[in-house]
Amino acid sequence: MGVRRVLGAVATASLLVLVGCSPSGGPDVDVEGTWVLVAGRTADDPLAVPPGSRVSLTFAGSDAGGKGPCNDYGSSFDVDGSAFEITGPGGISQTLAGCDGSLGVLESAYLAALGEVDTVARDGDELTLRGKGSELVFTATAPWPRAAVVGHTWRLASWRDDAGVEHRATDEGTSRPTLLLEMRGRRGGPITSTSGCRTMRGHWTEWRGQPTVMRSGWKGDCLHFTDRARAIESMMSELVLEVRERDGHRELVVRNAHGASGAELVYRL
Repeated sequence: MGVRRVLGAVATASLLVLVGCSPSGGPDVDVEGTWVLVAGRTADDPLAVPPGSRVSLTFAGSDAGGKGPCNDYGSSFDVDGSAFEITGPGGISQTLAGCDGSLGVLESAYLAALGEVDTVARDGDELTLRGKGSELVFTATAPWPRAAVVGHTWRLASWRDDAGVEHRATDEGTSRPTLLLEMRGRRGGPITSTSGCRTMRGHWTEWRGQPTVMRSGWKGDCLHFTDRARAIESMMSELVLEVRERDGHRELVVRNAHGASGAELVYRL
């Protein structure tokens, strides 16, 4: 009888592993994908996400990471049923860009709360992480529309500055600014962007749910370096891309992943 009980327990545990269940009897919460923070609180205060800022969290395999208001961060994690744990050595690692004011407060409080999470729950497109009096609420974000973006030359139609003021694009300088992403291999390829008087050539790669520009540089001379050119060149690093339909036109909206304002570039085919 003892042998049968042991073998039965082993068989049951093996079956749970095969079907993705935890030994406690419940299925592991599915966290895979990219999520954006919409609300939260620590044990002491609510987490205020300023307008125009974006905090993302991507789960892929055993890796967790994302982009805060100022820095990238990452670690490894484990989910066992509804139990959650950050398992990376030393907790959560991050880049070291400066982060002052309300954005610095948000980023520090968010990463501290994330490091203390011990339970996770999902309700459709909403993911909630809790631990030690803190709560982080995320909403699912769709994968970036690679098929709709790559291989097309997009021309700037309008742009919004840091103050949220919208400007129509005109053919100032030598030409209308353009953006082209090409595919070479499975996860990236060349990227070419023009600001009207200068050209950027580089390489983009897909990382944590969005394209990230690598090994890029701007070349050319600008007789007058306009606000539009400055806005374009400051945006072309860590991109957040969205394709939408407006007024009968397909538009590509470009924002900076660490942008803390309403600045955006709007391109059309």
